Amino acid sequence: MPTTTKVLYVEPDDEITDLVERIRQNTDMSELVFVLPNRARVLGSPLNLRLLQQYGRSYGKTTAIVSGDPRVQALSRDIGFPTYASVQAFERGVEVVRPHAPVEDRNGEDAMPAIGAGTVATVDAAEAAWAARHAQPPPPPFRPRPRPTRSWYYAAAAVFVVGLLLLFLVAPSAKVTVDLAATPVAVNPTVQGSTDPSNQNQPDHVVTAVATSDANQQFQANPTGTKDVPATPATGAVVFMTDLPNGANFTIPKNETFQTSDASVTFFATADTPVQIPPGGAPSNPVPVQDGAAEAKGNLPANSITQWPQNPCRPGGANSDVCRPSDLTVSNPQPTSGGADQKHLVVASAQDVAGWNQQVQTLEKQLGDRVKADMQNKQHGLTPAVDPGGSGTTLSNDVSPPVPKAGDEFAPANLTVTVHGKGVFYNPADIRKVVEQDLSGQVPQGETLANQPKIGAVKVTQALDDGTVIFSVDGSGFSEPTFDISGLKDQLTGKSGGDARKLLRQRLGADRVQNVDISQSIPFFVLPYFSSRIELQIMPIEKPSS
Repeated sequence: MPTTTKVLYVEPDDEITDLVERIRQNTDMSELVFVLPNRARVLGSPLNLRLLQQYGRSYGKTTAIVSGDPRVQALSRDIGFPTYASVQAFERGVEVVRPHAPVEDRNGEDAMPAIGAGTVATVDAAEAAWAARHAQPPPPPFRPRPRPTRSWYYAAAAVFVVGLLLLFLVAPSAKVTVDLAATPVAVNPTVQGSTDPSNQNQPDHVVTAVATSDANQQFQANPTGTKDVPATPATGAVVFMTDLPNGANFTIPKNETFQTSDASVTFFATADTPVQIPPGGAPSNPVPVQDGAAEAKGNLPANSITQWPQNPCRPGGANSDVCRPSDLTVSNPQPTSGGADQKHLVVASAQDVAGWNQQVQTLEKQLGDRVKADMQNKQHGLTPAVDPGGSGTTLSNDVSPPVPKAGDEFAPANLTVTVHGKGVFYNPADIRKVVEQDLSGQVPQGETLANQPKIGAVKVTQALDDGTVIFSVDGSGFSEPTFDISGLKDQLTGKSGGDARKLLRQRLGADRVQNVDISQSIPFFVLPYFSSRIELQIMPIEKPSS
């Protein structure tokens, strides 16, 4: 990962808290270089240097010191900072080997003068020679060993002071809660939804979405019932025609016989029927007939029954002396039907039908849940709109082939159950946005809607699966003056409780501030010195009645 370095120039009157704040502000830099003027006193003590080192390490940064002050150079080197006598030395990577005397500007300014190329070369050479001579330092002179007890006292005192400073500079936190008198506002809009995007910018309108899905599954239907179907005779009707000029009238008695041309099938009249044949060749009224045998062979096409054995005009008939057989003819103008041979059928039993209907219901439930889930996945993040009557999501079912009735002839088959789904969806955030806009419309000019207004549960009063939805929702909140939370927190740093209350009443209005509650994690006489350790919460309350 590349190293990013930033050079920070320290002002003469900067405090340790200012340097710490700069570390916090430069979170994107991996190395920070503090350049101190000669009159700067902020790092003139070991305590401040250790604090700066602790903060730099806590933020994962490498911190270096540039100073012309020999005392600062010595202290920073002892504590472990990379130390440089000048910016040019830092740029060349030449750290201080021994403390340098301060370089004073000719004009008496604090800033260090620019170093020329020759001077830099001389300094570099001198430092290199000094380092070579002292590469193997001589053994230190004999000194009486200090008593360990005193060293422990010094170390304990330093740790105590550092801990105390950290405790009051970093650890404390405070929560300031302000009860602010505000004007209540409330709305109860009727929000309309549709799939037309052009309605999105209209007041109290939201855009909805429609999703569809289909799912199907088969199961095997094997009938177990049987049924014997008895043979049935065919039935039909015959009519008579004549070429006699005056027509003819007679009665066909029950069981009168009529036959096909080859006499293979014989029909009988089912009732005594008076017959009237009009002149001119028109047919008579029909005479009902039935096949003499129960058989499928009796299902004959039209004009198949042409023989009338008892025709009165036949030779030897009752009227054979005045007419011929061709003068009186018979026929069936329509096919005969209903004839059937005896059959042994496989049918759906009552138990079969009950089991199949149960399977259909189970699959319809499973497929319906699958369709709903699929529609929800297609409209991820949206909410289905269903009114109290259940409209808004429509499920339709069909079974192919249909489940037969008990006793119906039915061959083994695969029944396919299909569920079709269609539903409308909406985004609750869109409803909330509409309500907040309506609440903001109730706020007087120069004020703003307080954070976190109360939005009631969204009620779907009417929904159609084409995307048309009507919503009902309640909203309430408070109108409060506009203020800058971050700016207020910056102004509260280091303030006592009384000063903080006074400041808040000045900034927010003494007539509006009803109460200021200050709670601190560690009781202290002032608020934390860093705004990030202060939580400021404005609690709007209804204005007291005057």
